[in-house]
Amino acid sequence: LHADRVVLMVVAPDGDALVPLGQHVRAGPPIPADARFPFAAIGDEVLGGVTTSSAPLVIPDVRAHPMTAAAAPLMESTGTRALLAFALRRDDATVASLNVTTGAPRAWTARDATVLQA
Repeated sequence: LHADRVVLMVVAPDGDALVPLGQHVRAGPPIPADARFPFAAIGDEVLGGVTTSSAPLVIPDVRAHPMTAAAAPLMESTGTRALLAFALRRDDATVASLNVTTGAPRAWTARDATVLQA
């Protein structure tokens, strides 16, 4: 996918945030292991886009996309400017999100989304 970062985020035990479980960083700083991304800060639209759909969430530019514009400062603080995310579900509940990011805007392709889901 030629991404800057791939992060597996899991729902925190308190159910109020996503936390990093593991990551591969090709460029930019890693997300700190103790980072928390509160659902309230991420926003219902982003969270809903990741957790309620079986399709990947495709965001070419977090600043410009209406779903992520409010959360863009938080996302950019981790080096995320473009996002491709896919929910991992168990028993109809989202338990994690696999996130592929770049530090610059990116036009994700249908192939990128397919690779993420595979």
